[in-house]
Amino acid sequence: MGGKGNILYVHGIAATTVDQQRFAAFKAALKNCPGIKLAGEIAGAFVPPVAKSETLKYLATHPGRIDGVLQTGGMAPGIISAFKQSGRPVPIIDDAGAMKGSLGYWINNKDSYASFGEGFPPVTYGKSIASVTRRMLAGRGLKVSDVTAWFPPITVKSLDQWAQKDWDLNTPGIADGPPQSFMPETFISGLFNDPAPAAKGG
Repeated sequence: MGGKGNILYVHGIAATTVDQQRFAAFKAALKNCPGIKLAGEIAGAFVPPVAKSETLKYLATHPGRIDGVLQTGGMAPGIISAFKQSGRPVPIIDDAGAMKGSLGYWINNKDSYASFGEGFPPVTYGKSIASVTRRMLAGRGLKVSDVTAWFPPITVKSLDQWAQKDWDLNTPGIADGPPQSFMPETFISGLFNDPAPAAKGG
């Protein structure tokens, strides 16, 4: 956006902790960008069709230009669809919990659309939970009280590792990404006093 323009906030459910924390981070970051103005706030319930409907309602009554959209996560396909259906230029949309539909749109429209994503690969995420649990039950000695990691960033350089060209805005699901993109075994090993992985099944 070049440090200026109008943005739209699309909450998931504003009362949820994840929504509150994410938008607190957005607002803190945007304090450093005085040329970026908030155009409005809507809520999409973390569901692409709901996000599309609410975005269409907003666009119908707000003819001003929207240069960027910040959303809690999982709603980018619906937001993109709303801008396209309304005939408005598709702005930059952050793609937290990157969905196959929005990544498919991005990889097929790189000349006209820019984005930034955060992967939330469900299969890898589930495997990491299982690995941590097996190690704890095996008495490997967890060093920390909270286990967390950054969600892997998705940029134009890594987009082809996360998206397929046969995906479009109607493709359902969350993108899995590369197998080692989130909390690989080497990362998990560093959280334990005994880094050896626990055998499957105990």
